Amino acid sequence: MENANASEETFDCKFGRSPRAIKLKVHDGRPVQVRCGAHFTVILSSLGLVWTCGKGTGGQLGLGSDLENKNTVQHVQSLTMNAISDIDCGKDHVVCVSLSGRPFSWGRNHWGQLGIGDEGLGHVLMKGNPQYLDTFRNSLKELGDYVLSVVADGSDRSYFITFRGGLYGCGANTFGQISPGSNAYIAAPIQMVHPSLGTAVEHITCSTNHTYVLTERRQIKYYGLEQGWNQDNEFAGPGQIKDIAAGENSVYAIVEKSERSNSIKRTASMFPKSKLVKPLSKSTFRGVLENCKLTGNFEPAEEQILILFSNPAALNVLFVNNALVAQSVSLGYSAVAELYTSYAGVAEMDDAFYDGTHNAILRISSVASLLKSQEELRCVLILLLNPAFLTRVPGRTLNQYIDLVNLFLLLKKPALEKLACFVMEAVPKEVIIAQIVEPLVWLLDNELKLAGRSSTAEGGTGLALAKFLKCLHSARARFFEPGEISDSSFYCGFASNMSNEYFIKDYWAWVTEEEGHGTTFTFCKHSFLLSAGAKRRILALESTIRMKQSMQNAMYRTAFGAQESPYLGITIRRANLLADSISIAGKLRPGDLRKPLKVRFHQEDGVDAGGVKREYFSLLVVELFNPDYGNWKVVGDNAYWFSSQSLDGDKIYYLVGLLAGLAIYNDVILDLHFPLALYRRLLGVKNTLEDLKEIDETIYSSLKQIKEYPGDDAEDVFCLDFEISYSGIGGEELKHDLLGANGAGTAVTSGNKGTYVDLYVEWFFERSIEGSFKAFATGFLRVVDGRALHLFTPLELEQLVEGETRLNFYELEKGAEYEGFTESHHSVLEFWSVVHTFSYEQKQKLLRFATGSGRAPIGGLSNLLPKFKLQRNGPDSESLPSAATCFSTLLLPEYSSREKLRAKLLLAIENASGFGLQ
Repeated sequence: MENANASEETFDCKFGRSPRAIKLKVHDGRPVQVRCGAHFTVILSSLGLVWTCGKGTGGQLGLGSDLENKNTVQHVQSLTMNAISDIDCGKDHVVCVSLSGRPFSWGRNHWGQLGIGDEGLGHVLMKGNPQYLDTFRNSLKELGDYVLSVVADGSDRSYFITFRGGLYGCGANTFGQISPGSNAYIAAPIQMVHPSLGTAVEHITCSTNHTYVLTERRQIKYYGLEQGWNQDNEFAGPGQIKDIAAGENSVYAIVEKSERSNSIKRTASMFPKSKLVKPLSKSTFRGVLENCKLTGNFEPAEEQILILFSNPAALNVLFVNNALVAQSVSLGYSAVAELYTSYAGVAEMDDAFYDGTHNAILRISSVASLLKSQEELRCVLILLLNPAFLTRVPGRTLNQYIDLVNLFLLLKKPALEKLACFVMEAVPKEVIIAQIVEPLVWLLDNELKLAGRSSTAEGGTGLALAKFLKCLHSARARFFEPGEISDSSFYCGFASNMSNEYFIKDYWAWVTEEEGHGTTFTFCKHSFLLSAGAKRRILALESTIRMKQSMQNAMYRTAFGAQESPYLGITIRRANLLADSISIAGKLRPGDLRKPLKVRFHQEDGVDAGGVKREYFSLLVVELFNPDYGNWKVVGDNAYWFSSQSLDGDKIYYLVGLLAGLAIYNDVILDLHFPLALYRRLLGVKNTLEDLKEIDETIYSSLKQIKEYPGDDAEDVFCLDFEISYSGIGGEELKHDLLGANGAGTAVTSGNKGTYVDLYVEWFFERSIEGSFKAFATGFLRVVDGRALHLFTPLELEQLVEGETRLNFYELEKGAEYEGFTESHHSVLEFWSVVHTFSYEQKQKLLRFATGSGRAPIGGLSNLLPKFKLQRNGPDSESLPSAATCFSTLLLPEYSSREKLRAKLLLAIENASGFGLQ
């Protein structure tokens, strides 16, 4: 029999009535193990690949629904991602195990010999695809053990020997060959021998009615017909038993006469089967590398890389310690990076990496929909880390990168999510950004430029990229603190700069899909790709649509006799700013809040073109956060949090929420700061212990210490129970039962300390501020209750309300306007020369002095509205600069020198209070 796809260089294995060669490609490895069942054959190669041929009507060839007989060897593709280390056959079934300890089985299952259990559907009689025995493997993991070797007897039983010497079996049990009792069959592996000193199993063999076990003491234990498992059924030969084998009714042992003790220390070397398939080790790789560098002949390295990369299973165990491979298949980033960088600049190796990667992509694509575990996806991550894919030049490497990315279309969502988590867990942060996220975002940007929306259609590369980037964006929160991998790392420039007309269409398509109609790709659904500025535009478009609806409704009612303004016009008395604002807020209807805001101060002339509104917001913020009222406490980095000392703060909290919402819809930045935890709650994101750090570092540190305490004596060390104390109004001590009942009688122990911390955090962010936050959220969501709010991440929502902390004064200069000066005037040039030398704090003070806020609008200072204006305020004088904050205008005398300008400007911004010197 012969594989038609074989290359010229082959390894031969002869068998059959008329022996013929079975030929495998060189990068498939050489045959190292052959097992035969009833009319079928299974072959294992040195690279862990499995091939079958012969009778297939019982699913014993492992080819899925294809149950035809095969006259040529067929690769069992569904095992492509697993480096199989041991195989065996029964009459009509196969069992095998991978280097990572993953047991598989397939074929007939009349007696439960596949070990898959009854699956709740009655007895499963056949499986044509290899079945991963995950439940069995997980139970072994809990014991710190894993399958090392497999045995399928000549009929209907399967046995699994573990690394620690345990023995498990399943299948026909008619004569108690596996377990005593009345069960004729056992459908899932059960423990037959518990590994202990002297009894650990090294080998088993089976006759028709018996199971024979060779222990580490070189003794034989046997079970089955006329034998009971409670009896000491052992046979010790006249010497040291080296091996055993059984036939239908006979058993034979090879005995070596020796005076040495039969009690031999058990080592992994006693299992030659586990050595047939080996992962590429660092020492082997480095040895080939050094030899190639010394001789200048890189052919051995080319062959090594081609074979390695052509086989995804080999990549999945690359550089993994053979003794530890089943316990943890991590990435080992530094070793993978060494593999790539060692051959950087060696032209001879380019083809080997390219051809091997090409073969790997083809093999992975054939089974991509079957992949589920991190172990199977390791090879995909290794391929993604190839620095060659950082290229931005069209050519074969970039085309191959696209082929690799298109695998994301074939992977199911759970597999994509696991791959994304693997990236975040195993790769250094800076590498995630530079070698994973940024190249993927660049490629998406390029695909959109070249193919437009069609790239995000079904089967498009753009869709593949968007799917995986979405998983990466979600996974980062599990492994990194907010901001460590910034939102901006995922921003796609082409998508973010699309026109408002496009965004309106995208928004309506998204809304339509959210309502259950259509499945069109939209950027609103993949909003992490859009910059904060683009999301702000979508929010503004949604606001405009809703404002127009409110204005149209107002005009419609006016047409039928009701007098109503298309604007939300309010009149405020400066002396009663807070009281008037609270009174008006209580009377506003939802429709009023979506109208453009117009503010007029009582007995003051002037039309609100934006300046009066900005002044009103600034004055109201000062009043609302007046420390004399006791509604807020200052925490962390000068942030405001709800105070437990507030007597009647709900109206204030409601008004602050309303003010924050109105500020968003009216393009006003509020000069205040809330902890990020507040925005997380507004977006429905559950708060965690880390959120507490910004608000109360003392409580945070205490809870973190409890949570991470390694000892088993937490009860004695911390002396805590589930009842907590806190200060109420006036310093009154209050208590709260975290359990709802009997908290005071339940001690915090090493076993429940995690629950204590979780309940404490939940109480802090929910129960302790329940009324206050509800009032704030009610006010905020009365204004910002559209779908576009949920396009933002918590950090982006913070920037939307409060502005960005990043201050790029070159952006401010580029968009600046001038009155009384020209752009090239010496005073203008000196002004910008001075402010570019300011520290961050000085720039922040200047911005607050001129605009009323020390932060930039979302998207940066280039988006400042009204635009920053530098206005001449007379000739040289001793006057300080002043500002009209409502119009973002700095009034600057034409000072006689740069030094004088700097001194006067610093004096003004360092000593200004309120909203600038008028």
